[in-house]
Amino acid sequence: MAHCVAHSGGDARRTGCPSASIGVDNASSFTSNGTSSAGWTRVHDDMHTASWTFNIMSLQSAKPGSVYLNVDALVSNRVEGGSGYSAKSVRFTARCGDARQTMAVKLVNPFRPMFAGNSLGIGWAASGHSSSPLRTAKFAGCTEITVTTAGAYARDRAIGFRQSSVSLGFS
Repeated sequence: MAHCVAHSGGDARRTGCPSASIGVDNASSFTSNGTSSAGWTRVHDDMHTASWTFNIMSLQSAKPGSVYLNVDALVSNRVEGGSGYSAKSVRFTARCGDARQTMAVKLVNPFRPMFAGNSLGIGWAASGHSSSPLRTAKFAGCTEITVTTAGAYARDRAIGFRQSSVSLGFS
């Protein structure tokens, strides 16, 4: 579902979002085979994946080069791990049929101090965005895309996700 904030003119009925607006497209579904805990799914080994499906019809009105993946997650040094850890170059792949694009996201955790023991969830929150935009032309003709990430992550990071963890921001 897309949410828009208009900054000037446009016909919201025609495109779903007014022209000169900014919006966010939230996932319509989420699946993962990671370890479930307290409403989050931890992806941490090479057998774990997390996937979000987006209805991308609202992106038809987006300016080229303006669609980015935005991620809010939990990052620790291992499952039930410590606080203050970030995750560099987390790969997400968008797919629809034969079209695919891989994007990297650096999940930054500003919490300090870093603590290697079990911090019981304190200091796990991290966020970031794709370093490059989603190339929407690549997905022309698609009504949905699926965005997937897979463990194992560098430096043995455990990353917690849920349906609201990934969104598409656009203007």
